[in-house]
Amino acid sequence: MTQVVIRMKLTSIIDNISNWKIVTWVLLGLAVGYFLFFIQPVFINSSQAMQFFEYIPTFGQAGMDLETTIWYAKLWVVNGYSPYVGGGTFPPLAHVFFVPLLSLDFPIAYRIFTAFTLLCFLLTTLWIPYQLFEAERKKTLILLIFISGLFSYGLQFEIERGQFSVIAYALSLLSIYLFHRHERAMPLSYILLSIAVQLKIYPAIFAVMLIKDWRVWKDNLKRMIGLAAFNILALFSLGTQNFRDFVNAMSQAQFVKGEAWVGNHSISSFAKLYSPSASALETGLLIFAAASFFLILYMAYKENNSELNAFLLLSTTIITLLVPSISHDYRLSVLPAAMAIALASIELPNFSRKIRLLIAPLVMFMAAVYSSTLFSYTNKPDYFVNNMPALMVILLLITVIAVVQMKYAH
Repeated sequence: MTQVVIRMKLTSIIDNISNWKIVTWVLLGLAVGYFLFFIQPVFINSSQAMQFFEYIPTFGQAGMDLETTIWYAKLWVVNGYSPYVGGGTFPPLAHVFFVPLLSLDFPIAYRIFTAFTLLCFLLTTLWIPYQLFEAERKKTLILLIFISGLFSYGLQFEIERGQFSVIAYALSLLSIYLFHRHERAMPLSYILLSIAVQLKIYPAIFAVMLIKDWRVWKDNLKRMIGLAAFNILALFSLGTQNFRDFVNAMSQAQFVKGEAWVGNHSISSFAKLYSPSASALETGLLIFAAASFFLILYMAYKENNSELNAFLLLSTTIITLLVPSISHDYRLSVLPAAMAIALASIELPNFSRKIRLLIAPLVMFMAAVYSSTLFSYTNKPDYFVNNMPALMVILLLITVIAVVQMKYAH
């Protein structure tokens, strides 16, 4: 009789746990990261004293990268030199976008740029996800991820440097949103994605998000070819010499393979830092990342849903973080938006209890791993300092969840 009662109580507890909302599992995961990477290193440490970390490698005046980019634009506009004389690696048209800031004192330009960066972060991590999901329970989850990202190390690093990863990502995500939700705005969608590509190049991968019907392959192929042709021609917009200088600068950057340090979360940097056989490890990790991405891409093709595929969005976002050899931690500022949309797309109520009990802990684990990226390497033990493994784990988990949701959701 006692065993029956215990079994019934356990069944009741499991039933209750299986019915927890996804926001509960995400909150639990974030709480784990908050304790491990903030409370513990700052307060519960061997010194028994509160630790004050200089958690971003500063170089004096804030906005160093913005000031350098404005200087490249000045070289071209005012002095008539190639913007690549000083070692820049941005596409030619990127310098045009910074020309309006030449007439401003740098402190004013930096303040305006910072305000615009925060506006773009609000757009990508709160406004667009809110438009995609109507349920209040999903909006609560989105707000939670937005707040986590708003105070994150990645966003603070982005602002400190005066970088524009958030801006390029905002253009990309707005392009994707308009393509899927506002058919008349498709031309604007193409323009916005092209501007993002001309700012950073790597947003080109988001072209795979501009597909509604995967079966209409001729139309999709025309769209991809058209976007590719337009953006390749745009690289010649400042003349063939500037294009050659850009290619040389990019080739040199790839040859150098970027700066290998703990704050560079690229696969290339990680391999150089942690393996005597860097080339072999890099190749293996790239194959693994590509396999995960193409599996999600295949699942999107099989599902053929005209709506924005949140799992594909997160996987493409992580690929843009992992693959470029230079991928400093300020680029983590784009991760919260993709995480918010992906987590809100996981439909726990659509699974059986057995599958919910499988998926829910994975969601909690993914939230915990994501939360580790919100804190600086100064707060982490040696095996957590570089964010490449965390990004790879998120990519693996979202691949598993995507496969399970397509196969078992009803």
